[in-house]
Amino acid sequence: MPDRYGLVARAAEDLPDLLMTPATQVCSDTPEDTLRATEAMVQANARVLITHGGDGTNRLVAAGAGVIPILPIAAGTNNVFPTHVEATAAGFAAGVLSRHPAEEAVVEGCLSRHKRICVTVGDTRDIALVDAAVTTDAAVASRAVWDPKRLTAFMVTRAGAGCVGLAGLAGAFVGIDPTEPRGAFVTMGQGTTVIAIIAPGLVDTADVRSVRDVWVGSCIQLGPLTGVITLDGERTLSAHEQIVQFALDAGGPWVVETAAALRWAQRLGAFHAPSGEP
Repeated sequence: MPDRYGLVARAAEDLPDLLMTPATQVCSDTPEDTLRATEAMVQANARVLITHGGDGTNRLVAAGAGVIPILPIAAGTNNVFPTHVEATAAGFAAGVLSRHPAEEAVVEGCLSRHKRICVTVGDTRDIALVDAAVTTDAAVASRAVWDPKRLTAFMVTRAGAGCVGLAGLAGAFVGIDPTEPRGAFVTMGQGTTVIAIIAPGLVDTADVRSVRDVWVGSCIQLGPLTGVITLDGERTLSAHEQIVQFALDAGGPWVVETAAALRWAQRLGAFHAPSGEP
């Protein structure tokens, strides 16, 4: 991606043989930048896509990555999909994976396929990697979701105590790993009051009426309803007396398991310098 601060160029000064090509020449500071960059990297036959962002950024990349694996480094507001990993080690892992067939990496446990939620509102379709929710908001307006009292229902692909956002809210009841063949559907309302980490630095209470398992391949239909649909913590779609459908799907992005990839690199001898080199 274009780098206003010149950090990439300075880091590459001692690597004259490294060919670098900007994925996009002009940035608009909108989500379209991420979509265009992903498309350019796919067309350039990239072997691994390293992302630096949160759940929303990774959702955009996953929408266009196809079967190219993503190595997500957490740097967003909500970081449930990406992992907190040291960036240089992540780059080393990506380099090793790019030199070997993806099939080998899968066998070695270095790549796993995550779930996704396929969302349909009328004729509009989109995806979410972590959560999709229905809110009572009248318009998309500001994208981030800060008030759990505006939620009516949501689906998550994963859940865990201490997660930020809706995965953490569901995590007050269940624990779901990213690669399990199930998710959860939560309806809000009078029932159990839970404490949720809505966003970094923001803790609030929410009333949960019910939580139930949702298995891969199943679909939940809501409405007709009017409101705003959030995808991975951001208001994205509007519904106006329309049917809203959430389907849990196994065909999400392939994701690099960085720790496993580094262990594989060790077994391959990737940490042994060629003879005569430091």
